Amino acid sequence: MLKPARFKKFSVVLLQEDLQRVLDELHEDELLEIRKVDLEEKELEAFEISEREKFASFHLTKTKRILNFFKAHNQSKSIKTMLCDFLFERKPKREKEPKDFSGLERKVLSFLLPLSEKVEGIDRKLKSLNERIALLSEEKSVLETIKGLGIEMDLLHGFQRIEVVIGRIPVELEPALRERITKTKNARLIRVIGEKEKIVLFSVETEKAEAVLRELRKIGFDRIAVPEYTGKIENLIPKIESSLARLKQQQKNELKKARELARKNKARLLALQELLEIEKSKSHALSFFGKTEKTASFEAFVPLDKVSKFRQILAKKTNERFYAEEVPFTEKEAPIKLKNPPFVRDYEYLLKMYGLPEYNAIDPTLFIALLFPVFFGLAFSDLGYGLILIALGLFLRFTLGKKEEGWAHLTNILWHGGIFTAIFGFIFGSFFGDLGNFAKKFAIVNTLSANGAKLFLAVIVFVGVMHLNLGIIMGIREALRKKEYKKALTEKFSWIILQVGVILISTAMVLHTNTESVFFYWGVFLVGLTLLLLFWNGGPLGLMKVTGYLGNVLSYLRLVALGLATFAIAMSINKLAMLIAGIPFVGWIIAILFLVFGHFANFLFNLLSSFIHPFRLHCVEFFSYFYEGTGNEFSPFHIKRKLTEKREVK
Repeated sequence: MLKPARFKKFSVVLLQEDLQRVLDELHEDELLEIRKVDLEEKELEAFEISEREKFASFHLTKTKRILNFFKAHNQSKSIKTMLCDFLFERKPKREKEPKDFSGLERKVLSFLLPLSEKVEGIDRKLKSLNERIALLSEEKSVLETIKGLGIEMDLLHGFQRIEVVIGRIPVELEPALRERITKTKNARLIRVIGEKEKIVLFSVETEKAEAVLRELRKIGFDRIAVPEYTGKIENLIPKIESSLARLKQQQKNELKKARELARKNKARLLALQELLEIEKSKSHALSFFGKTEKTASFEAFVPLDKVSKFRQILAKKTNERFYAEEVPFTEKEAPIKLKNPPFVRDYEYLLKMYGLPEYNAIDPTLFIALLFPVFFGLAFSDLGYGLILIALGLFLRFTLGKKEEGWAHLTNILWHGGIFTAIFGFIFGSFFGDLGNFAKKFAIVNTLSANGAKLFLAVIVFVGVMHLNLGIIMGIREALRKKEYKKALTEKFSWIILQVGVILISTAMVLHTNTESVFFYWGVFLVGLTLLLLFWNGGPLGLMKVTGYLGNVLSYLRLVALGLATFAIAMSINKLAMLIAGIPFVGWIIAILFLVFGHFANFLFNLLSSFIHPFRLHCVEFFSYFYEGTGNEFSPFHIKRKLTEKREVK
């Protein structure tokens, strides 16, 4: 539990005719992580991309494209459906895997390809309809813009020597445009309309049109591209609206077909996607293998508790025709698989945010599991908020937590923290601050009194020092493991010496007996020895680490600040609510609403702070003395089945 899982590394040789059966069986359990064989060292050839992998990759791409199409045209869910999806876990019906690869091919040919043709047909039609709708909508918008000019569309096109131009220009620039057109030979301003912006109609000689337009663009003229219609604009707009309505109905019908296809086929398609991903994963593994004419070779890391099963599968699927040699490996090569009991396993989620331990290093997950909820509770420390957090954590655990593993771990951490939040809230007499003075009657420590505050500070400092000492002791162990003896003495053990020295000096200051000077001199000697060791480790800069250590200790006092802030803000909300309650007639209604929203906001803000700071105390202060987090997570040759059932491999 205090170390990652142990592994063995094997080099395996087997006949190629047995290879597929072995891969099929090994893939069903998280038995091993396959590593690439050194082809040159072992004088082996590489496997070429198999037809099975090409088949799986090609049709997996097609499957994902169809699923993306379904997602893009999915009908929005009702509030009732979304609520049911959130509250209840719907276990999908598992589809049985085909007996062999040819069965998968038949499934693709009979189901995927016809579905793909239907989807592509609907997709092409929808794209065509969208383009036509967009074009007609644009044309309608243009016609509505120029409708006020009162001209027929026939007069805008078809002239050989004259070009008729329509465009828009800001109101304030109209005089400049009139002047330019008036000064241009063979140009005539026909009509100008509009209030917010001016719509301008003018004619110009075709040969000079481009030059004139270039000049007009400089002063802010924007030409409108007018569609080539005939007849009056007033008559054209209803026709376009009718065409748009017809096209939108066709679009609606195609979308209905797409949604019906999705309703009938999405579950099967997702199951097929899983089957193709499994097949691709198994076939792609061959890129890590080496081969001779008749044999195949691979290397793999196998967890120690799975070695027996690994050998049994090889023996069964090859009829004992294999050779598996255990080979040595370095610490950096080894994959990292954390091995903790269920309660502790939730906190692996936090550790992975920082990084995994090295193979032979200490796994600190147990210490996070024991201390993170305590620090969280100290930072929050309110009975009312704690009860809410427990309820919220359990609610999310049995809704979102049932669907996603990450949510399961996070919600467990939340309600664990809620328990300690409620405990410390009870000890300090805080129930939504001082709401109703309910919890004050049972308070064990009054943190607002002078003695209570001192006790709270002393306890936090003691807890912080013990937490850091735990990290220092593990740091000494890690340095000795790596045979870094100087580092163990000067960088780690020196802090233990310093603490003993400070304790002796403090004892001397308290005592008033003949032994006072003995404690004092020994304390001064140990503090001086610490400074010498730090100087030996890092020179003058090494002495600066004393301030870093003191800063680490003082960081734990933020737990006090956060705990007091939670209480103080809650108390302020309560007092403001009492003042609001004094408003005639509606005061109590507003006060209750203010209490609800005020405490809800305080809950959210302090929830975030109470999560982040304990996490920081572990990652920055605690880990800095022993933990590096440079391990590489175990990546098993396996895809977890969610929608399919394993076939029996013979």
